[in-house]
Amino acid sequence: MALIGNDENKIQRAKTRVLLVLWAVAGVDQALGKGKIEPLTRTKEKASDYDEVFAALEADGAIALTRLKNGNIKNATLTQVGFELLGEYLRSPDFEFEGTQIGARMGNYLVKWIAHVPTVAIASDSSTDEAVVAEG
Repeated sequence: MALIGNDENKIQRAKTRVLLVLWAVAGVDQALGKGKIEPLTRTKEKASDYDEVFAALEADGAIALTRLKNGNIKNATLTQVGFELLGEYLRSPDFEFEGTQIGARMGNYLVKWIAHVPTVAIASDSSTDEAVVAEG
């Protein structure tokens, strides 16, 4: 079962998981060895299934990759752009974890995000019928 396919949502979910792991384990602008990222592979997935995801995130400027002489990925670093993309991906109404359960690590990473990242609340100003954005 390859991760990459025609399902754009599947690719988007994989990007979100990679960015979330990078943020939760290393933070922004800190390199993390690929071996510490790869535990995000799920049953029937291989680490190589994520090569296209890493390449797409690098092309988007979301991560910076350090490669070995043979071209394999050595380290990945979450950039500020990647941090912002992660927020967009997690707030997307289309984002959901696949399957009937998620691993404890991924759940804990998401809890860490919720606890540490400011949220944006949207309230309606009834006098003008305009949305007011309040950061909290």
